[in-house]
Amino acid sequence: MRRLLLQGDIRGLLDTVGPQADRLSGRDAIAFGCIRERFAHPPATITGPAAPFLAAYRQYWRMQMLGEAAKARAEAALLAQLNALLPGTGWNRASLDAATNQVKVYLDGQGVHTLTGITHPFYELMLWTQEERKDYTVQLPEHTVQVPVVLMGGFLSRGWLSYASCERTGAGGWTANGVLYALADNYDLEGEKFKVTFLGHEGQHFADNRDFPKLEESELEYRAKLTELALASDPAALLDKFRTSAQRGRRVPHAHAEYFVGENMRTQLAGVAAPDRARLQAAARALLAASSSQARAAGAATVVRLLPD
Repeated sequence: MRRLLLQGDIRGLLDTVGPQADRLSGRDAIAFGCIRERFAHPPATITGPAAPFLAAYRQYWRMQMLGEAAKARAEAALLAQLNALLPGTGWNRASLDAATNQVKVYLDGQGVHTLTGITHPFYELMLWTQEERKDYTVQLPEHTVQVPVVLMGGFLSRGWLSYASCERTGAGGWTANGVLYALADNYDLEGEKFKVTFLGHEGQHFADNRDFPKLEESELEYRAKLTELALASDPAALLDKFRTSAQRGRRVPHAHAEYFVGENMRTQLAGVAAPDRARLQAAARALLAASSSQARAAGAATVVRLLPD
């Protein structure tokens, strides 16, 4: 189920899991029931200046996720709606990239913090109302980095993956313009999930954006997931989690990265029947170091891809 959610393939999820839904139990049963209801009867949108924009994005997400329209048609419909919603004149509405950038400018001006752009494979919209800034020191496998972190709260939209999964999964944060952004209520700020899954993962992005500024998203995710494995208290469980959604194909960078994390960890540990925590962590560190060497050899300032397609 997780693999289909990461792809935004709700039609595939309903068609493949639906006939066997009575076999689900626990959290899986609750999540699937919520997803089926959400896409049969869309929830009411929020109120306030961001409401019509969120409604437009949700309609676009549904068209894509349920296979109701081809990608080009769904994006054209979103562009038309955004052009109609952006007030006045002077906005750059020539393309969907330009229009979504202007949505951020407009909503930021209305007091709503906004993330737009693309979180593959869809155009993204996250909306929140509260921010607190803190600085952290993060020990990565290859670096120690000082990172500024914005702790966000008061969410109105957590993005397309959260919407698709009924909030079962979704972004925990991201890195942009030298700053880390964290969905604060996702974390115990003293716990491993925050220190490893967020600070470790996003801290690696922070370092890589500085050291290898042209790397594509799949490569960035590959390196950040290796960092998580190198720092995790239970790397075996984390590696198993990655394998549940791993799928080769750059269209979904997280899944593509997880595929090669799994394959390369298997190769790195060949001949080790039951690797313990230390062996798994060491293997992840070795793969990360090999990736860094490969990137530097290809040209740190210009290298784009390190993984096969």
